[in-house]
Amino acid sequence: MVVSGPRNEHAIAFEIKKKTELREVLLAYCERTSKDWRRTRFVFDGVRVQYNDTPELVSQSPGVVWSDRY
Repeated sequence: MVVSGPRNEHAIAFEIKKKTELREVLLAYCERTSKDWRRTRFVFDGVRVQYNDTPELVSQSPGVVWSDRY
């Protein structure tokens, strides 16, 4: 999984299991990019991602790029 900023900035790759809550990844991304997790929204294919979602729930495909909306 790759998480990037709105203009593909701050792209960071994470390896996670299908059933891992995305909270771990999204909080780690915010920490590494010095963004406030309370003000950051994550979007997958135009739909906002919830912190308790898993890649399995949102149909994660290999190599998909996630974006934050700060």
